[in-house]
Amino acid sequence: NIFQTRPLDPYALKLFLDFWTYFPEAATTVLHAFRVDDNWSQLLLLMEQGENNKVNGNFTESDMLSIGEQWRKDVGGLKYWQKKEKRIRSQSSSKFNSTTPTNIARAYNQNTKIIQRWTKFLFPNYKKSARHLKNEHLHVTRKTYLYAVSSNSSSHTDDKESAITLPVRGRVDDHLIKSSATLRESCRNFLIKPVRSFTKESPERLVYIHQGEVGHTLFSHCDIILSDMATTCHILALQSESSSGTPMTTLAHIDGTFYDDCVHNMVTAHLYHHERCSSQEKRSEQLRNTEEIVRMEIHVVGGFDDERSLSVKISSWLMHLLAAIAARYKDVLKICIKTCAISSINDNGNASPIGRGMGIDVRTGEAFLAKVDMAVAGPAQQLRMAHVWAGRDTLSVVKTTASERICIEPFMYDVFPNLNLYLKLPDHRMIKRTSTSPDVEESNFCSDVRKTLRFIREIDCTRVFGPSVDHPLIFARVSNNSWKRVN
Repeated sequence: NIFQTRPLDPYALKLFLDFWTYFPEAATTVLHAFRVDDNWSQLLLLMEQGENNKVNGNFTESDMLSIGEQWRKDVGGLKYWQKKEKRIRSQSSSKFNSTTPTNIARAYNQNTKIIQRWTKFLFPNYKKSARHLKNEHLHVTRKTYLYAVSSNSSSHTDDKESAITLPVRGRVDDHLIKSSATLRESCRNFLIKPVRSFTKESPERLVYIHQGEVGHTLFSHCDIILSDMATTCHILALQSESSSGTPMTTLAHIDGTFYDDCVHNMVTAHLYHHERCSSQEKRSEQLRNTEEIVRMEIHVVGGFDDERSLSVKISSWLMHLLAAIAARYKDVLKICIKTCAISSINDNGNASPIGRGMGIDVRTGEAFLAKVDMAVAGPAQQLRMAHVWAGRDTLSVVKTTASERICIEPFMYDVFPNLNLYLKLPDHRMIKRTSTSPDVEESNFCSDVRKTLRFIREIDCTRVFGPSVDHPLIFARVSNNSWKRVN
């Protein structure tokens, strides 16, 4: 990001220089990937920050070499004076060393001068003295093309939008809730709403998304798309609209940080839907040549302050990924975060999540907390839950905008070692071994796991998807929330 961002971020640059100082081999490998010369690689990025720029804001090669030489000299001197100061202080208890205070002062002053010179060079507007910078953890943030939105109206003309910044380091959830009044208001309004429950008696047409799945839908296909039972998992919903296409809604139940391509594909599916491009090869050029902007609203719920910080890892990964996608498609897509109840924002103060499920009204775009009875959680539930145990590395797309039907693509699963032992475990031990958050799981967690494990043990994948495991299962809606296999 440092290499690809213009203008260069001096704070991020300092982090890289620190990284280079402590891990020179790893940093050199990174620099080689960008075809950077070793001789002055650590100072190459200063060419837009220096005070003696020559032509068009760039140093000449000799300028960079001289600055690089000065940098190496000062870094060496800095380490020398720091070691000397430490050594002198360690000897300060000796009653025979009468010059210790003078030597300490001399070493400290040399140390400070070097830091101050490069602080002024890297941070021209930094107000604090050099001695504060030595041990201070800089709060580094980066501007994004994400926008926080809060609105009490269905009309976008009443929306209050503000640009979002994300921290380069640290917790994304804490930063968002502290830095954005718009998101604070949006999250507060979302979490205080009562939870909507859905049962057999519910009149709405539902599409339920299980853990590790993605579904795309239109308002002609269903009324509500939803998922629940998320603790450290995050439920991500996208809804887009433009003048060239019907509004489209996507919902995913994300349980890890290795789905970059899947989330990217979710976004590009919306661009395809709005007729932004005609082919994979011409996609980027056509998207940039169009004047119309697709507006996408994002709702994300999940996580809490868990002891292992699994929620925070997913939150940080997801928000930075969305920021990268927003930057990539900034000419044709405007991404607005409308609901962001993640990690500590979604914690009730007792290390437990407030929101465990979320639904999107496909007709109005409204997001709400949701809880679903398994009787209306869609077809082939044990098979879809078995996908979680199948060692997958992608999210499974179970519904597209091409059809109202649910399609389960074939996948391999098999009886794994110790499966029978898992089934014999008492609930309090099973939940410890199978859950990322055993203290806050719902009461039916262990019974659902047992059903899934028995399904894996008793029904081979070839019986489900054919001898070659290449036949998908397709289900059609026969009533509000009843499904029937049609192939």
